[in-house]
Amino acid sequence: MDREKLNNFLNKIAWIESQGGQYTNHKQIPTGIQKGDSAIGTYGLMPNTIDEVVERMQRDGDITPDVAKTQDFDFEEDLKDYIESHPDVEKKIASKLASHVLSKQPTEDAAAYSWLNGHNLAPSRITPDKLDNSDYVQKFRQLTNVMNANNPPDRAPAQALPVSDNSNLPDSNPTQPIVNVSMDSNQDTNANKVDDERLAKIKAMMGS
Repeated sequence: MDREKLNNFLNKIAWIESQGGQYTNHKQIPTGIQKGDSAIGTYGLMPNTIDEVVERMQRDGDITPDVAKTQDFDFEEDLKDYIESHPDVEKKIASKLASHVLSKQPTEDAAAYSWLNGHNLAPSRITPDKLDNSDYVQKFRQLTNVMNANNPPDRAPAQALPVSDNSNLPDSNPTQPIVNVSMDSNQDTNANKVDDERLAKIKAMMGS
């Protein structure tokens, strides 16, 4: 799995779920098989999803001791505390899940839909109508459009500009932003202002 593609996908998921780790007090699920559970952390991972992904990592032989420790907790609150105090563990689990949905689904939009509605969904069950009618996917698409506008193919690679508390950024690189602005020699001194405006646009788009 291409690391840049994986991180870009996770950055968008993180923004939708928690604005890049700023808001992780997720609401309880009111109905269904996960009734009473709450998502955890930057990426909105459900406890049973964490369990399944960790078991998958164990089967695939890429589990690490710090990730394996998530299996020691009997109570959701203890698991939540551990995940949120170990962002490297959270990133490993989220990356494994992201790799799974991106590999399984034909498009990133479908992978985002699967992230919310079931990471084992068959591609045939995710129809174009479902994607178009999903608020989650619409937010994902809007973020994709803004990110693509910031980094068109003919522009130089972007430099990292922080968007929030670096300890909560959903990336192994603590300065990697969700949105970048290229800082090449042709840009004027308004570059930072432009970046602030784009970040404000994303916050408004996400309903903050």
